[in-house]
Amino acid sequence: MTEGGPKTSNLPLESADEQSIDKEKTDLVEYVRSDETPSLPLGSGYLGDPSSHTTRTLSESADEQSADNEKADLINNVRSLIKCMDVESAEKFLQENDKLPSFIADEMIQSGNGALVAKYLYKFKNLDQKNIAEKLMKKGLGWAITENWDNFTEVNRKEIALSLIEKGEGWAVARDIDTLREFDRDVFLKLIQSELDLEETDNVYSNVWGLKDLDEEIANTLISKKQSWVIAQHIDKFKGLDHKKIVLEIIKAEGGGSVAQNMDKFQGLDHNEIALKIIEADNAWHVGENLHKFKGLSKEAAIKLLGLDEEGLCKVVMFLRNFRDLDKEVAMKIIEMGDANAVMKNLDLFKGLDKEVAIKLMESPEGIRYVGLNLDKFEGLDDEIVRRLQEAGEGASLVAMVPTPEE
Repeated sequence: MTEGGPKTSNLPLESADEQSIDKEKTDLVEYVRSDETPSLPLGSGYLGDPSSHTTRTLSESADEQSADNEKADLINNVRSLIKCMDVESAEKFLQENDKLPSFIADEMIQSGNGALVAKYLYKFKNLDQKNIAEKLMKKGLGWAITENWDNFTEVNRKEIALSLIEKGEGWAVARDIDTLREFDRDVFLKLIQSELDLEETDNVYSNVWGLKDLDEEIANTLISKKQSWVIAQHIDKFKGLDHKKIVLEIIKAEGGGSVAQNMDKFQGLDHNEIALKIIEADNAWHVGENLHKFKGLSKEAAIKLLGLDEEGLCKVVMFLRNFRDLDKEVAMKIIEMGDANAVMKNLDLFKGLDKEVAIKLMESPEGIRYVGLNLDKFEGLDDEIVRRLQEAGEGASLVAMVPTPEE
């Protein structure tokens, strides 16, 4: 498909002298511009041999039958000229004239210039837009309708859109979806059920923001199409969905990366349960990248994320407060991975810290100072800790180890 729809090839002119053809086109334009005889099909003047008909009108004809014949001849002349017009000539003609009769639109559609009819629909008077739309679709010109949705004000545009999708022209609806004011749940469902290329699909999804009242049928279709990110990103557009159920289905189908990215948009979820499910689906990286959107994560989640090595370590220590029930095991793993500083500065977040952790932290001068200042955060400290503190000149901190006398 090319931008702007299929190209319309120029129609060959009928066998006639080129200068004569141009003269007839000029006469036709002048005829339409004039307004001397409203009863004529083009609303004006007279077309034919300029030398014999320039000043003649129907009112001057005494014979009614003769007038009817002249009128029919005039229409036939116009039809012949329309058939001879190539795309450029036809567009120029439409640009320069208005209030054109409907038969000209019909003739242009039949002669291969239907796309111009859709583009300049407002140039015609008393036009049955539904009939024109049907004729364009029969000619495979549905794309010309979607390119000019705003011109078709007297038709059911949603009905036309659905019909085009059924006929396999959903690509045209998708391409111009941003100008279809009737874009709703029904049109969206039909589009995502049809076969579209990547660009067309992206265009449809980029307009989901304007929809409302999406439902489980659409959610299930998106999951089956491996497009669950649309659900996650626009979960507020869906009504009556069980968030936990749909999230678990997304994780099962696609790993849950989109869930992690939009975790803050879902309601009623156990963040720790969902995080572990995503991690089990080999998407721990997504949880790590979106750790700021998860709350109340467990020790198990922390250990699994630390399994991502340096990247996991960085994310876990950055959002330690998003975890609960962290203990000695997590603290030791963080220290062993090279970030004792994160443990030192967040001692209040860890439970069950003991002598082993303290000794690990005291391997650096800064660690010795932190341990000395937070002796109450450790259990089971003994003489070895006392000796290390004294040797490091932190003896004053040992006061914290002296039991407070009972009153």
